[in-house]
Amino acid sequence: MVIVRYDPSWPLRFAVERARLQGALGRSALAIEHVGSTAVPGLSSRPILDIAIALPGLATAAEAVARLQGIGYERDPLGDLEDRFLMRREDGPTRAFHAALTAFGTRSWRRMLWFRDRLRADRALARDYEELKQRLVAQLPDPQAYAAAKEGFIRQLLEGEGTAEPAAGG
Repeated sequence: MVIVRYDPSWPLRFAVERARLQGALGRSALAIEHVGSTAVPGLSSRPILDIAIALPGLATAAEAVARLQGIGYERDPLGDLEDRFLMRREDGPTRAFHAALTAFGTRSWRRMLWFRDRLRADRALARDYEELKQRLVAQLPDPQAYAAAKEGFIRQLLEGEGTAEPAAGG
């Protein structure tokens, strides 16, 4: 694992991938958003673009998974949550994209957008998060341990806002 400086091509890469995803999912994708650190201008990150896909309901997830598998995505059950299914796609020898499938308005959907928007709005917070990620990647070579340690920062931020869950609408 490695943290790299912000790459200004990330938004363009997202736009291209978003079009691929929309083509595969059609109207079953209510929204497709660039989330995670690569969606925050200036923020260093692992060079994996995180994408949140809102479906009409979790009942449509199996069909969406099959469609994404048809364009090269693989299931990643280790990243699943109760209301989210994680997929990934590699580009050459490296993982390039994570796609989180969830129903529009779920806790996962709101959290992903809220956290992205919070980092975009608060440069000091983004720097703190960046420093944490750099420390963690040096200490925790296991991707699951790294992700779990970052989750603590996110949870603490949510609790500091006076809620364990962001308000609807991001």
